[in-house]
Amino acid sequence: MCETNPGVITDFWDVLCHYPYEIRYGIYGEWKSESYNLHPVLRDLKTNIIRKARGIMKRITDDNYRQKGREISKLATGNPAIVYSIALDQVQRYPNMITPVVEACRYLSDFAYDVLSYLMLEILASDKPRIKDDGINMVDWLQNISLFCGQICRKYEPIDLRSILQYVINQLQLDNDVDLCVISQLITNLSGIELSVIPSESDVLLMSGFDTLRKTRLYNINLNKNVRRSSARLSKTIIDTGFLTPLAFYIAQMCQKIPFPVSDENNILSISTSSDLKQLGAKLDTVRNTYVQYMEFLTLNVDMKDHHRMIPDIIELCNKYVVQPEYTFMLLRPKLNYLIKSQYDTTMDVDNDNIIWQPALRDVIEQVQHIHPPHVWNGISPEFYTTFWQLALYDLQFPAQEYQKAISETRGLLKFAEEKKRPQDIKKYTAILNALEDEYRQHPEHISRVRQRLMKEKDHWFSGQFSNRQDIITQFWQYCLFPRLIISADNAVFCAKFIEVMHEIGTANFSTLTLYDRVFADQAQPLTFTCTEAEARNYGRFLQTCLKSLSVLHKDSNAYEERGKGRGIPGFQMKWSALNRQPSSIAETDLLQYEDFRRVYYKWHSKLLKAFEQGLLAIEYISVRNTIIVLSEIVQYFPAIETMGKKVESFVKNIADNEKRSDIKVLALSYLGKLKSMKKSWIPYKQFQTPKQQTPSNSSNSVATQNDSVLKNATSSVQQNKATIQPDRPSTPQPYRINSLSNVRDDHQSPRATARTNSPRRQIHPLPDKPMEIRNPMDVRNQLREKEREKERDRERERMKDKKVDIHNEREKDKIIKKMEHEREREIKKFDHHEREKLGRDVRERNKIPEMPPRGGEIEKKDVRKPSKERQPGDERMKRMDHHPRGKDRELRDRDERMKEKERKEREERREDKERREEKREDKRDKGKEKERDRSRETERERERNRDEDRERGREREVERDRHRNGRRHIDDVSRRGQMRDERERLLVPGKKRDRTDRDRDEEPDSKKRLIERERIMERIQPEVLAPASRPPIKINRTVHHLSDLLVPDGHYNPGISKKPGGGDKRRRNY
Repeated sequence: MCETNPGVITDFWDVLCHYPYEIRYGIYGEWKSESYNLHPVLRDLKTNIIRKARGIMKRITDDNYRQKGREISKLATGNPAIVYSIALDQVQRYPNMITPVVEACRYLSDFAYDVLSYLMLEILASDKPRIKDDGINMVDWLQNISLFCGQICRKYEPIDLRSILQYVINQLQLDNDVDLCVISQLITNLSGIELSVIPSESDVLLMSGFDTLRKTRLYNINLNKNVRRSSARLSKTIIDTGFLTPLAFYIAQMCQKIPFPVSDENNILSISTSSDLKQLGAKLDTVRNTYVQYMEFLTLNVDMKDHHRMIPDIIELCNKYVVQPEYTFMLLRPKLNYLIKSQYDTTMDVDNDNIIWQPALRDVIEQVQHIHPPHVWNGISPEFYTTFWQLALYDLQFPAQEYQKAISETRGLLKFAEEKKRPQDIKKYTAILNALEDEYRQHPEHISRVRQRLMKEKDHWFSGQFSNRQDIITQFWQYCLFPRLIISADNAVFCAKFIEVMHEIGTANFSTLTLYDRVFADQAQPLTFTCTEAEARNYGRFLQTCLKSLSVLHKDSNAYEERGKGRGIPGFQMKWSALNRQPSSIAETDLLQYEDFRRVYYKWHSKLLKAFEQGLLAIEYISVRNTIIVLSEIVQYFPAIETMGKKVESFVKNIADNEKRSDIKVLALSYLGKLKSMKKSWIPYKQFQTPKQQTPSNSSNSVATQNDSVLKNATSSVQQNKATIQPDRPSTPQPYRINSLSNVRDDHQSPRATARTNSPRRQIHPLPDKPMEIRNPMDVRNQLREKEREKERDRERERMKDKKVDIHNEREKDKIIKKMEHEREREIKKFDHHEREKLGRDVRERNKIPEMPPRGGEIEKKDVRKPSKERQPGDERMKRMDHHPRGKDRELRDRDERMKEKERKEREERREDKERREEKREDKRDKGKEKERDRSRETERERERNRDEDRERGREREVERDRHRNGRRHIDDVSRRGQMRDERERLLVPGKKRDRTDRDRDEEPDSKKRLIERERIMERIQPEVLAPASRPPIKINRTVHHLSDLLVPDGHYNPGISKKPGGGDKRRRNY
């Protein structure tokens, strides 16, 4: 019954807090819905509290939340369910109310916080729609309430997190993935971990750092002191309640169920349109992003001992909880790293050559053999599979620049804290700086140890009895690379870096050429179509990292000789044995040379162009969108050739000009902007395909000497082969061809070129090329000139051939057009002649007038034409020419007139459309003005009512004061009453100019008008009834300038002055 009784509420909470939250929430629900309806007094109390709470919520802002918070706390002490139901209703509707309401809750009691937790869950569990009509975005109320839940749980510790986590788990059990926004907001607000949908290059680099670097630079956790306490509270709640593992595998199971939506009735897939695919992809990206965010939270905030104790093994996760291996290893990776680190003395000892595999991974190696079919291990080994999934980007990449930036930034903050003499900040920044410096020193050492470990394992990864090159690449791509690279950006970069490391360390039986050929040539187009939006970005990030490493080898021959070929690296080996066994040593002729690698790289670019061309020309929404996304990710390295760039630009520009779907149009315009900035780096395809060669005029003496030696060798070889030249050969001998990758074989191929031509690599990388002929081997300049002339002649022949074809096509087209016009003219002539003759005959018969005889008395004979059947063959041509007035000029005029008439109609239609739009715009503007006038009238009425109430209360107070001070006063003087009546009649004289308020009252009832008029009259004559000498001293808030107009020289009120000259209606205010 009492609005505020903190003592009773505190005693009540001391008893109620010992009950579990299920019982407490049941009491709150009954209290809110039923208790207030049991008695009329309680109903009146509820009505009064609702009115006051709404009044407070209308006036709360970011500036007065402290004052309003105290009022809310005072009102909600005894009735928190009613007050905070109204507050949460405002939060659901207006997002700008979230921060003021959160700040206003600082004065609540523990009991009120507990009721607030119940109210939030009650709103989340309601049956209101959760998805907008587009099927992708959440409704506003769910976004607002989840954000409010995260912020208030971070700021106030009494909020119970167990009930919220249990609610999320229950919703996941019911396959409700929308409420995952609650757990995402909890992690974001309580721990500061928020993953970007489109991470930048610096974000990906920071992901390869250790814990302190990620906290400091990626999430800025160390800069917010409240986050550290709240994240520890959330992790403690997850561990104490045992929700760590269930929450993980429920989210993972949801990721696996979403791609296969099944209707409940017919048990069939419920996908029929592109819109359904778009909604499905957006939902999968949201759930997977939440899972990655939760894994990052566990890695940074949960103690590894608790993590190791609570996470089950891989067999239980995969078989019992039916979690796919990629999600299982994301959960197990911190645990495996903790085991390896704890056994570092025995497992990471690089001097012990007898230990190949990590002892901490032996159980996992045995268990992974039971989670995949047996044929998988014919291509890859369980040891390699475990190593791939156990490693992370931290083990392969060292972000030195990001460490240096973090250290310099922390030193600046430490210096500022020392200047301001803040002991707590000095202690905090000192600890962060020491941790960053330790990581900066330890990270390169860790990468070196991992590299030495991989060097020992590389010869045993693919050394099985049934291993062959194609099976290795197939199983590696299907079970390792693709499932991992689509999860997140850092995993995509890890996959590309791992391929690069495998190539550099010289992994046995591993063909990097075959893998890249599979990635660029075979998988690009189908993978681009089957990905979601986030998966397409991750796949583009993977291609970008691969192209980045290959472009370095493509531009620099020294880098290729050092990292590409190396000392017998089998990755770019062209010739393999029949049994696919790695030989002990690889011949130099079996390795891909630098010139050949440039041609292979050009072929990969051509394959990518073909795949992206198919995607851009497709009609399907998913294909076009994903293709543009992937192209945006790799724009720095593809297209790199001028012709390819212009072709891609034309395709995307066509989409940007003609596409009606706004999201694809925005993506296309964004990509065109990026592509325009990269145009300056494009090069011709000849320069891209073959290495740069200096011309003789610009070459140095050493180059000239080298060319002379080459020519001498070529001349000597020609002279030696003169005896073997057949008679039908040209007189000028041809030396060995420098291009060893030509498919055109002749009798002048060197043994080295023949070995390359017969190599198995040509079956994987067909590279057709034209043989280069040397006309005059005695002069390099003549060679180059003759080559240029031959190219120019070829181009001229092609142009002439195209020109002849165009001329022939134009002639054939003209013949067909002339033939069609001739046939049409014949039909028109024939039709016009017969119809006109028939029509003219009928008219003459109907309008026949007797002719008068001539002056001579004889009737002149006229040339009457015969019917068509009696015409002579010789006269047919002349008759038709005489009776056919329509010619080609007439047809042209008719066509022009029709076109002009059509244009006139189109202009008329456009003018009418414009007029209709103007009329609609005018109607809309008039309606807006009418609404504005209505609102202003209503405001004026409200103000007038408030002023009337204020006057009435002022008069009552004055009468009451006079009654107590001077005794009871009455108007008994008859003459005085006559003066009052005369004054009333004078004020009611017709023709008085009315103000806007009077005009607005025309719509009010007559009774209301009379009442208002009466009050106005009483206001004017009241000052004469009450003597001014008896008025008590009061506080006047009006200005002196305004009061001077109302006072006469002797200081008394002048009732005759009612308006200020030149001003509005200045009424007297009653105080």
